[in-house]
Amino acid sequence: MLPRVLKWLLIALAAFAVLVLILAVLPNWNWLRGPIEDYVNAKTGRTLEIGGDLNVDLGWRRIRVQVGGVTFSNPEWADKENMIDVESGAADVAVAPLFGLELVLHSVRLDRAEIDLEKSLDGRKNWLLDREQRDAESRVVIRHLAIKDGRVHYRDPAKKTNLSAEVSTATAEDRAPLRFRVQGQYVGLDLFASGTGDRVLALRDTDRPYSLNVTGGVGPTAVRANGSITNLVQPSALDLQISLRGQSLAELYPVLRIVLPDTPAYRTAGRLVHTPGMWRYEKFDGRVGKSDIAGTLRVDVRGERPYLVADIRSKHLNLADLGPVVGAEPGAEGGGAPAGGVLPSEPFRTARWDRMDADVKLSAGSIARPEALPLHKLATRLQLQNGLLTLDPLRFDVAGGTLAGAIRLDGRASPIRAAADLKARKLKIAQLFPKVDLDKTSVGEINGDIDLKGRGNSVAAMLGSADGQ
Repeated sequence: MLPRVLKWLLIALAAFAVLVLILAVLPNWNWLRGPIEDYVNAKTGRTLEIGGDLNVDLGWRRIRVQVGGVTFSNPEWADKENMIDVESGAADVAVAPLFGLELVLHSVRLDRAEIDLEKSLDGRKNWLLDREQRDAESRVVIRHLAIKDGRVHYRDPAKKTNLSAEVSTATAEDRAPLRFRVQGQYVGLDLFASGTGDRVLALRDTDRPYSLNVTGGVGPTAVRANGSITNLVQPSALDLQISLRGQSLAELYPVLRIVLPDTPAYRTAGRLVHTPGMWRYEKFDGRVGKSDIAGTLRVDVRGERPYLVADIRSKHLNLADLGPVVGAEPGAEGGGAPAGGVLPSEPFRTARWDRMDADVKLSAGSIARPEALPLHKLATRLQLQNGLLTLDPLRFDVAGGTLAGAIRLDGRASPIRAAADLKARKLKIAQLFPKVDLDKTSVGEINGDIDLKGRGNSVAAMLGSADGQ
């Protein structure tokens, strides 16, 4: 005689099999619309309406559900009335998670869908289904999503973001890719983009890279990218060939939250790779003003502040392109002073210096400069640590000799505290003053040490207050 527990288990399994058989042959599933609507309304406090026919195909691994005319309302605080408005749709429900009271949709296909996603100023998210829209676990898991003729809106007023997208992915029989167009505001900047991707959105596929090709712009920056993203919801990996073009590298700060210097117009292209906590821009090249640049950089975002490490090389550096970096007007002759002045007088923007740390090596093989400035090569290491900026070592080839040492700018003080410790060695007098008619037969060299300290928010102010030897 079978044990009583096993006996009741067999009875339960038999009853379940009979129930599945009965449900499988039901001619009409529309009787379920009311109970489903009531259940969702009771759990979320929001209104679900199913206006079209409901059809169900039962399977052992997945249940196919087809439905028409579905709307799901937004919470009261949201801008629009409905979060979802779909003319027709189909979903494959995974059976195994149902035994753990978890709803997992292996795939969802929507036709003529309007989807509205929104975050409130106090952090609530309308796609969370608990009554307060704060429980990150109270969401339906969707692994793959296909949309035909869809509109998606996303608003996050706290981040000054309001985007609208037109999205259309292929049907299961069509091999054509997803196509999208996005426009609106991102972190307060105008954004527009268009492109293509894989034919379905891999929303919860954390292992398979999702192909993406996009062209557009954010604020004054033009962007073109081609590659892959793994896990679209919370990107765990990214590998893109990307090109950027804009009027100044400093304009990238609102998007990247990385402090970059004011520069002339630039363009650059390279490989952008993201892994958890780390961004890398590899083997990039391009131009800043009239100067060529190339190298590799990485940004570690796991610490208190982002940490930038870079190795940048220039075969031919135009000194005028360094003008904005040292406080001169863009394009000022030789990177020098503005009209009417002797030294650069534009103030350094130190407000962002304490928002990241940096370690950047910069070298230039040759320097384009006015004839009066006998500079030939540059090599330096720039370090930024909690608002303190140092150039150490700093070396120029000057007039057949060298000018080398260190410069320190303390942005934590107002005005900036500056110090320069430089050594001039074997500077040729004839090259140092090329326009002065010296005795051609004379040979002379200059050697000297410079030790200065000053205060000011521009080069002119620092040197104007400088004291030392």
